[in-house]
Amino acid sequence: MTLEETTLSGINPSRADIERISMRGQPFTLINCNLEELDLSKLDLSGWQFERCNLMRSSFDGTILEGVVLKGCRAAHASFQGARFLDGTIDGGDFSNTNMRGATLTTASLKRCKMTGADFSEVQSMGIEFEDVLLVLAIIPGFSFRNKTLNQVDFSDAEMRACDFRNTVLKTAPLAIRI
Repeated sequence: MTLEETTLSGINPSRADIERISMRGQPFTLINCNLEELDLSKLDLSGWQFERCNLMRSSFDGTILEGVVLKGCRAAHASFQGARFLDGTIDGGDFSNTNMRGATLTTASLKRCKMTGADFSEVQSMGIEFEDVLLVLAIIPGFSFRNKTLNQVDFSDAEMRACDFRNTVLKTAPLAIRI
């Protein structure tokens, strides 16, 4: 790989590989890469893009994910505990049973993804957008959806105590909320 390359495809990198790449201080794009069960905690992956990657059971605990795009990834049971997901996007993919506990989600966009059973406890959020998201059985206490329009968001059997839905518009979203 030359220093000019910023896209890697179809590889199975180790943590050491990711650390070495991140030391360059420039964003990378990983396409169809296998990062299953990889510990990527406490790294700065600002601006990185992950497209159709396997992130199942990976750890992004305490990782800086500013401007990160996760597109079409499989990330069931991944952990983002305490991660800083600022101005990031999750677009498509399976994020079922992810651990988002204590993460910071600021101006984040979550769309066209499955987040069944995801745990958003103690998340600090501001300006988060949900569109066409399955939050079935998710744990989302205290979220503010105030003044938002939620398109195709399924909160069936989600635990949503103390959520703020003032002036919220729910469009074609099945609703079976347990508060």
